[in-house]
Amino acid sequence: LPAEHRTLAAFVMAMIVNEYPIGREAALQGNLVATCLLQLNDPHDLLRQWLAICLGKVWTNYDAAKWCGVRDTAHEKLYRLLSDPIPEVRAAAVYALGTYVNNSGERTDHANNIDQGVGMTLLNVINDGSPLVRMELVVALAGLVQQFETQFQSVAVAMEEEKQPTISLTTSDTAAFAPTGLAGAAGMRRSASSRSLRGIVSPNVPQAANSLLAVDPIERVASTSSLSGLLGYGSVYTNIYKGLHQLAEDPYPKVAMMAKSVITHVTSKAFS
Repeated sequence: LPAEHRTLAAFVMAMIVNEYPIGREAALQGNLVATCLLQLNDPHDLLRQWLAICLGKVWTNYDAAKWCGVRDTAHEKLYRLLSDPIPEVRAAAVYALGTYVNNSGERTDHANNIDQGVGMTLLNVINDGSPLVRMELVVALAGLVQQFETQFQSVAVAMEEEKQPTISLTTSDTAAFAPTGLAGAAGMRRSASSRSLRGIVSPNVPQAANSLLAVDPIERVASTSSLSGLLGYGSVYTNIYKGLHQLAEDPYPKVAMMAKSVITHVTSKAFS
């Protein structure tokens, strides 16, 4: 079928699986994940965008779909879209990877390793030229904060105790992408979803940004940790936390505001 028709089908499937468990189960049985992954490299940019959005929606808080994606190495296939020339496609890929790691299922060592690897890969877009992509990146990293809350609090305490200034990521930490044109808020409304950070990122983020945010409230109580158990500065958590600090100084105000809200949440719970 023409790419335009397949794009419409991807949009319809994204709506069917959007917060609808019966639709997700039916889509999973119909091999939706594999079908979307097979077409991610299609030359039609709007199709690539909606395939990524559809994937992000089908495995949101649905463990079976996530592990179906793990079996097909979905995260590695989505990595290729992080350097796509179209900013909306890059943002959709970050969204899909963000919901991939922000999953409420059972935590295992294998799941933790995958999520940490995705988090480190996402840092590669920290210097993306589109604020749309960087806003989506803050949401994805906030999802990792939710999954590894205690570890990030330990990093925050360690940075405070050692009185070390925040260090921005360098080219040795992450590969910078060449800036592309800034994407307007209206551009992402095509991929909008009705999510908000609800307690992690300020609820005053405009509608275009709210459409990209998918983080549930963090309700788990952090356990007290001694300094001897804190993580070193070369850890995955430290690099991601440094990335959040760099985003908190982003020249685009909404990106900086969102990142600061995540950092404030971590530090307030760490020192409470």
